[in-house]
Amino acid sequence: MNIKELRQRIKQEGLTICRHNIDFNPMQDDELGLLFSEGKWQVYQSYERGGYHIVESFDNEEDACNMIYNYLSIEKKGKDRMKELKKFN
Repeated sequence: MNIKELRQRIKQEGLTICRHNIDFNPMQDDELGLLFSEGKWQVYQSYERGGYHIVESFDNEEDACNMIYNYLSIEKKGKDRMKELKKFN
């Protein structure tokens, strides 16, 4: 999937639980995002108080977008499970 398709899936599946930046906007604190540098697609995680680290680098947009999609999907499933568990308390 490319960035346009990723953006659509995020919206359709409600994967907005985690702050993300797939549109090359200025980097914000505590977000998952994409960079394109020196011919590589990089998935990064920024820190709450500035700075960031590269989680993984890819040769193509599709693999980078798939990684972000998978991460956001897992985060949403975890948050949904926590909501369900709180119903039992």
